[in-house]
Amino acid sequence: MALLKPIELPNGLIVNYHRIANATVVSNRSVILEVVGYTSERKRKEEKESSEDKSFDTHYYCIEYNKSDTFEDYYNYLKGLERYKLSINI
Repeated sequence: MALLKPIELPNGLIVNYHRIANATVVSNRSVILEVVGYTSERKRKEEKESSEDKSFDTHYYCIEYNKSDTFEDYYNYLKGLERYKLSINI
């Protein structure tokens, strides 16, 4: 799962494909989401095939821990943030 939305970085580069690379649970307190952005889904696929980092943007979000939360819930949380508003699930 990932989110599709063009976001222009301060250097002018546009990242379109955003995925949760890591979700770290802090013992029953919070979850830290690491979200990385790629110029395209193709770049993400290239990364998987080569193990070479192809991401251009990383953001971290700390959210409240809920033992029943799933990655789908985490993506829905991201879609509620201004940065990912109007993004599309892919």
